[in-house]
Amino acid sequence: MPGLYEACIRRWHRPERLKLPDPRPDQDRVVFDRSHRRRDFLSGRTTHRHRSSEVCPGWASFVGAFVLLLTVLTGAQAEPPTHHPGRGVLVVKVSGLPRANAARIAISKARSKTGARILLRSRSLSLPPGVYTVNAAAVDTPRGSYRPAPARQIVRVIRGRRRSVLVTYAPAPTNPSVDPTTGAVDGGAGAVPPTVKPPEPVVSITFDDGLRSQYTNAIPLLDRYGFTSTQYIPTAGVGDPGRVTVDMIRSMYAGGHQIAAHTVTHPHLTTLSPERLQSELTESRQTLEAIIGAPVLDFASPYGDYNADVLAAIGRVFRTHRTASSGDNTTSPFNRSYIRTQTVQRTTTVADVQQWIDAAKQGHKWLVIAYHQVVATPTDAYGTTPETLDAQLAAIRDSGLRVATVDAVVSEIDAQGGSAKP
Repeated sequence: MPGLYEACIRRWHRPERLKLPDPRPDQDRVVFDRSHRRRDFLSGRTTHRHRSSEVCPGWASFVGAFVLLLTVLTGAQAEPPTHHPGRGVLVVKVSGLPRANAARIAISKARSKTGARILLRSRSLSLPPGVYTVNAAAVDTPRGSYRPAPARQIVRVIRGRRRSVLVTYAPAPTNPSVDPTTGAVDGGAGAVPPTVKPPEPVVSITFDDGLRSQYTNAIPLLDRYGFTSTQYIPTAGVGDPGRVTVDMIRSMYAGGHQIAAHTVTHPHLTTLSPERLQSELTESRQTLEAIIGAPVLDFASPYGDYNADVLAAIGRVFRTHRTASSGDNTTSPFNRSYIRTQTVQRTTTVADVQQWIDAAKQGHKWLVIAYHQVVATPTDAYGTTPETLDAQLAAIRDSGLRVATVDAVVSEIDAQGGSAKP
């Protein structure tokens, strides 16, 4: 079978390295020279190497068809090239679903009304740079319904870099009954533990990035309303122009405001090596604890950028992790590694904040609001004015909801035994 042997292996080896057996006198001898041309010794014909007639016959075609069929049946997805000029790679990882079931996930530009709904288990997507919303839907299987956690994530895709999101599915409760008086949950697969009473709706007001405008413009307003806040501060910028100083941090802590960690240099955590990630977490905690002389237990990831490895590292250093994912939180059960937040932007109105408050009251939820820049003329998309902040704080006061720091709420949840640790 030298003819078949040569025809099949010539596609996988460089021709100048091939050493084939001598042909029998009654059979054609086909070789490739260094110019990648095919020359038939008997006929003297010469053809180019990559013509369709060179496809391996017989068993080679059968093997190729079998591999293609196996790829389709197993749902394997080919990884796109990691280098795309002008584009980035978003890696969507899915776990928890029974085999042969795919997740229903819509990926769209943030604040866009249209999105591409795709079915996948795990997949890498090449996307233009920008902020994307990843929405996962529940999946019905013959073994029951599965719900995603988290159902919504926001991720920033950067040119030439890879970003990862993890969607974990778990069996959904099946027709649980809830006692409206005690809040106890009875029956149903995956039913949550009962609580003594319905969770009390509560609001936490948080500030990110340790900006000086927060100290000069926001803290006086909070003090006037009698509210305390949680300040997520990156430590590398402390004392720089436009950032809070050590004395300001100590003053806020003395006034009842919580000091929490926000890394050292405010990086995208999913891009760091394990060693650098550990340093960003531990050094930020140690620096803040040295400033205030008290434990720093809570953390917020910059840009809301994290994956499973980052969450595991955060859980080894901090008690909680606040995300940038929109929504409110249940306190029984409570996921301490995934605290959702409502982020105030320059376009956020008092009516928007009122809607968040009403939803928290109706659902007995924990509402976490995140602010950034507070100046008369915001230059940042996530900035707000002191006047707008004043009106939003007034809406919180008029709602009658209790305002507490993240530390206070989590401590209460732990005391009631209602938290679900990661």
